Amino acid sequence: DSLDIPEVSNSKKGKRPRAQQDALLLDYSPIQAAAYAASRVSPVYGAIHKVFSELTMRLPTYKPTRVLDFGSGLGPTFWAVE
Repeated sequence: DSLDIPEVSNSKKGKRPRAQQDALLLDYSPIQAAAYAASRVSPVYGAIHKVFSELTMRLPTYKPTRVLDFGSGLGPTFWAVE
């Protein structure tokens, strides 16, 4: 089986801000979106969880009060913080 390549549409070119005019608009199916989520959440969560585990081990009195997840992903950082 092969994956269907999403159709690229630039039909609204010129109506978007200049910085976005050359961007491609991609349309993913629900299965493709779920596959992406399944493939990305676990490794990112694992990496962030490891960082917080190391912090807890090395600085047991350090208790962060805020977290900034500066990414464009699915938010596993917030799950790892818990």
